[in-house]
Amino acid sequence: MSTKQSLDKLFSTLILRHLERYASIPEKLIYIVYQALIRLIDSKIIIEDPLISFSDLSESKIEQTLPIVNNDVFIESLIRKIRYEGFGMNFHQLTAQLGAIMIQFCGNEQQQKEVLRWGQGVFLMTDKGGANLTSWLSESIQEKDGLISLKINKIWAIEAHKAKFCIVNVKKKSMMAPLAFFISPDKYQTLNKSPIGLKFLDNYVQLGNVEGSVIVTKNDQLSAGGIVGVNRFLALARPRFILSVMAHLQWLIEKDRLYIDKDYYQVIETINLIASKIISKNIFNRYSIEEVLALKLTSNEILLDLVLNNAVPSIFDQRDLLALGKMEGSSYRCMHELYMRTKRAVD
Repeated sequence: MSTKQSLDKLFSTLILRHLERYASIPEKLIYIVYQALIRLIDSKIIIEDPLISFSDLSESKIEQTLPIVNNDVFIESLIRKIRYEGFGMNFHQLTAQLGAIMIQFCGNEQQQKEVLRWGQGVFLMTDKGGANLTSWLSESIQEKDGLISLKINKIWAIEAHKAKFCIVNVKKKSMMAPLAFFISPDKYQTLNKSPIGLKFLDNYVQLGNVEGSVIVTKNDQLSAGGIVGVNRFLALARPRFILSVMAHLQWLIEKDRLYIDKDYYQVIETINLIASKIISKNIFNRYSIEEVLALKLTSNEILLDLVLNNAVPSIFDQRDLLALGKMEGSSYRCMHELYMRTKRAVD
């Protein structure tokens, strides 16, 4: 490698090579990605990376058509509503519809029926123990006679204090990935729940914490589809969520709560184009997860850049945009996973 090549250009390849498959990337957006990657590379990468060019993407040998999303027409209508009404009053409906996709892909037939009967649910993911799975306080402990004890200590879940039931991710010793369980309404009501922090999105969205213990069975585990089902869900959900975020930005502009120049209009249009093309392609292959990770990181960094450049006068709108950039994958988590997938990281 030439000593004149810059670190930002080298590592931005992780992002741009996926986006460039769908659209020409404007200079403003390239600059945002360059700035982001310099900030996001961590000590491990700085010390251990060989600083050579990343290998070109080869053709995916396996491609599968994704299943039809049962509620896709309704999700499209919600995104259009966000464009003219803002995210706030439509946020809960959108997240509920994205949750329905997850149940479609990862829940068995009985679980899908129960969700329809139970009403408003919540997904408990963020753990009070921190981001690293090994440090989670929420865990599964095998009991006798097929019973499983779940210790739950989750934070910052959407309307967790009002939900009727939940899906909770917990750790299990010796397992590298979390397990997901349904907690039925009668058991969920026994947990300690409390709101946390100020509301978001014009006071429409409140986060909550959940703590306690419940007994479940193997039948309560959300296991249909396995890790493939989870990845398919993310490939479908993330571009739809990003379209919603871009629609919210357009609404903020019309309400004189966000001020951007013509270059930024092109940035938003490009993200909309890429997300729409990924959705319409409806193909799952070896790069599908990387594509939506790259798209989510880029969306996050657009929101951060708008805040940093004083494009959003209101402190509450600034907070909203930063929060949306943390949902469904922070920039660091996206970048770290993309880097690990190159197989050049030292274990």
